[in-house]
Amino acid sequence: MVFKLDLVTGELICTLVG
Repeated sequence: MVFKLDLVTGELICTLVG
């Protein structure tokens, strides 16, 4: 669950920053 959440958060940040 933590890994999945971390992946989703990372993708969201990448999309926001990118």
